[in-house]
Amino acid sequence: MQSGLEWRETAEKTSYKSGNRRSERRGPGQDQQGAQLLFRLFKALIFLLILGFIGLVGYAYLGDMSPDQSQQSVPVTLDGQ
Repeated sequence: MQSGLEWRETAEKTSYKSGNRRSERRGPGQDQQGAQLLFRLFKALIFLLILGFIGLVGYAYLGDMSPDQSQQSVPVTLDGQ
């Protein structure tokens, strides 16, 4: 004795809502705004990478600022016996 519908019958008779509710709430221009924001973030990331590379190259050329070495001799008087 079966009560109700079998699982095959319920699959045919049910309607499912989309789990993506954000797309339902968005207006007509909001997808384009999201794409523009993503593009701006991508441009900022590329700019920072280029700036970092320029800084690295500059440090490689100018970072070795060690002083010129010269020999110095200073006389020392020791207290003896």
